[in-house]
Amino acid sequence: MTSVSVVVPYRGQPDFMNDELRQPARDAALEFVRNWWREHYPEWDFCVGYLPSTKPWVKATAVGRAIAAATGDLLVVSDADVLCPGVGQAVAAVTHGSVQWAIPHYRVHRLTAEATEKVLAGGPLPPDPGPHSIPPDRTAVFESYKGTAGGGLVVLSRALYDRVPMDPRFVGWGQEDYAWGL
Repeated sequence: MTSVSVVVPYRGQPDFMNDELRQPARDAALEFVRNWWREHYPEWDFCVGYLPSTKPWVKATAVGRAIAAATGDLLVVSDADVLCPGVGQAVAAVTHGSVQWAIPHYRVHRLTAEATEKVLAGGPLPPDPGPHSIPPDRTAVFESYKGTAGGGLVVLSRALYDRVPMDPRFVGWGQEDYAWGL
């Protein structure tokens, strides 16, 4: 049986109390996502790779920190604010060898601040409009776009990640996902 680790890069401190630049909304989203993973996939390891807000953001470094703590043979590299209902199918496809890596999303739907507050307060997630459609409810989703290979959420073996890791030369936000996807 293959063991799975969800690895999450995150800009912030593990205790959140000593980070003067902390963002409470992002911290709350991370906790929501952590609880979602624990509820839906309790047998999977969940590891956060923290990078202090006082240092330049290097996603590869944060991912590497999470992987160092991970125990799984299979990795789910996921951004800290991402949920993806198709992740179980992607894990199965990689586990059974039908693909070497998988991106279980086609479209990305970003929630509005109001919808995010409702979800974090215990309300339901907005309904998934499907992989190729744009959600009609703009009160819940303010942006919908085609996802990026290498971004959001990627499933791959630890061995493949070791051969093709994220590039640590990308500093700041942007382009590292595109480069890794290529």
